[in-house]
Amino acid sequence: MRPKLTARISIEEFEDWYWKKTELVDFCRSNSISSSGSKPDLEFRIKAFLRGLPLPKSSKRRLRKKVPDELDLSTVIEEGWSCNPKLGAFFKQHCGNAFRFNYAMRNFIHTQAGKTLEDAIECYKESLKKEQPSLPQNEFAAFMKSYSRLNPQSSRNDILLAWDKWKQTSRSKKE
Repeated sequence: MRPKLTARISIEEFEDWYWKKTELVDFCRSNSISSSGSKPDLEFRIKAFLRGLPLPKSSKRRLRKKVPDELDLSTVIEEGWSCNPKLGAFFKQHCGNAFRFNYAMRNFIHTQAGKTLEDAIECYKESLKKEQPSLPQNEFAAFMKSYSRLNPQSSRNDILLAWDKWKQTSRSKKE
């Protein structure tokens, strides 16, 4: 017999049964969990809730701010800028045609709102001097492969929960 979807349901029972999206939305609303997103998003949040893990942040995209048309070295980087072709052309003009948005530069643009483009150029030049640790092309794919090898019985959702926890842990170590 199918159990009721309540906060007391075990994770195993939850995973054993098919739930309609409307049931998942109702459960989320009654337990103060974000009820937006796709059915897999809701299932992911509910599983985290049932396991007593921190709830994943909303999957809503960050609002992107438009990079101004006129750029100079004193232009202040605003929160929400993306590494777009207009910004790339500016940096190529000041750093040479070999300029590419490397890890250090992408990170600088995304995390250093309030600094200037001149500061960004200095960051880029410093990053070229240092040997950057090579990151896998797709860090999540590498994590998933490694985690699956170490935990062969894990489900995709187990891996996603572990990935979310690992990201939070690795960010706190960087700060």
